[in-house]
Amino acid sequence: MPFGQLYNTSVVIKNGQTCYFAACKYYRPNDEFIYGARIGNIVVREEDPEFRNLWQFSIDALQSLEHGYPQNGVINIDFFLQ
Repeated sequence: MPFGQLYNTSVVIKNGQTCYFAACKYYRPNDEFIYGARIGNIVVREEDPEFRNLWQFSIDALQSLEHGYPQNGVINIDFFLQ
């Protein structure tokens, strides 16, 4: 892939604290859906080497938001890692 591996992370925040985190890497690019390919994700487990980096990136991204860190909600982030 020219841009790296596409990942998706979900962060659940309650009372300003992360209470759940999940990460997946895309099995194939989303645009292949147009040509009939199934879209699938591969779960990144806590013991996988990239899990900690995905968690840290997601938390850092949320903390850098211009209007402050969300106090409650579910945040979904897609990004490429090389």
